[in-house]
Amino acid sequence: MKKQMVLAFTWLLAATLQAQTLTVTLSGQKVVGGGEANASGFATLEFQGTTLNYTILLNGVSQPSGAALYSGYPGQAGTKEVELNPSFVGNLATGSLPSLPEAKVAAMLANPAGFYLQVASASKPAGAVRGQLQGESLSGKTLLIAPVLAKVTGQAGTNFLSDLAVANLSDEELAVTVRYFPSTGAASQQATLRVPARGQKVVPDALAALFSTSGRGAAVLEAPAAFVGQVRVFNDQRGNTSFPLPGTFNQFFTLVALENLPTAGMLVGLSNQPAATGQGFRSNLGYFNPHDTAVTLHLAAYSSDNQLLAAKSLTLAPKANDIKGVADGALFGSALANQTDFFVRFSLSGGTAVVFASMVDNITGDAVTILPQS
Repeated sequence: MKKQMVLAFTWLLAATLQAQTLTVTLSGQKVVGGGEANASGFATLEFQGTTLNYTILLNGVSQPSGAALYSGYPGQAGTKEVELNPSFVGNLATGSLPSLPEAKVAAMLANPAGFYLQVASASKPAGAVRGQLQGESLSGKTLLIAPVLAKVTGQAGTNFLSDLAVANLSDEELAVTVRYFPSTGAASQQATLRVPARGQKVVPDALAALFSTSGRGAAVLEAPAAFVGQVRVFNDQRGNTSFPLPGTFNQFFTLVALENLPTAGMLVGLSNQPAATGQGFRSNLGYFNPHDTAVTLHLAAYSSDNQLLAAKSLTLAPKANDIKGVADGALFGSALANQTDFFVRFSLSGGTAVVFASMVDNITGDAVTILPQS
């Protein structure tokens, strides 16, 4: 028995430390506190056992002076794990580090998105460009975020439902775990979708079908292989014969990877009038913190001529999510109670989050998604 355990451990270690290449897309905008604004780059990290071979190619970085690997998610100032000590010739550096700690190699390969590469320069010694590690983990695990799942009655007779669609990119049937986090902060719920090989699974009215519940929240989907998907949120008015016919448009949210969440952005083209007016549009702002630690969301609303209308900072607890009218007291209040042309800038500290807006037609109840621009 002891011999079998030793052999099993040896096999597991060999699998964990097998050759694998990760890639990194570098940008000055991803550096916490700001890097070199127009700088960019690309890197490859090849792990051969406990040896790391790397190549770093930069564009627009003035006098690169160093590089290191850190543990931390986008928007977080992480902990230095591996000093690369590169020697740049112009904007190119290659090198090799033998005998890295096995535990650090295993951690990076198992969860690339939880680590990043940061390059320093003479003008930005704290960080010129940065990027999260990318690549399939050894298990091939994929984790994607659904910003909204809803089955809720809204203003002016609206009735919002969410359909969930998941497509399997692998050659085997895939079990996708869906963890639902209600916006009320109630306990999370979990369900499993079985998606055919190279096929798809569509779940109409997903909250009712998967969790036998109603309300509103967000979800994290996880599977041992690659998949993609989307959520369709729509004003369900089937059977309503009134005129004008409502519920013709949909909001679509592509399932997004954790490493692709922004740390800042703009929500443009917004307009807000009370639903009771029966004219124009009303705007909502939504967010989801998918992390296990709190993040802070900083919001600022501006008129079309860039005049500040209102500002608000929100502490988002782990897994916190909600969708609120922009004139809600928890957001911008009366400053946006009747503002027909505005936009919102946002930034995050302590991590990343999903941030979006939606505009609802006060006549038909149709809604459209406003995704962040960066």
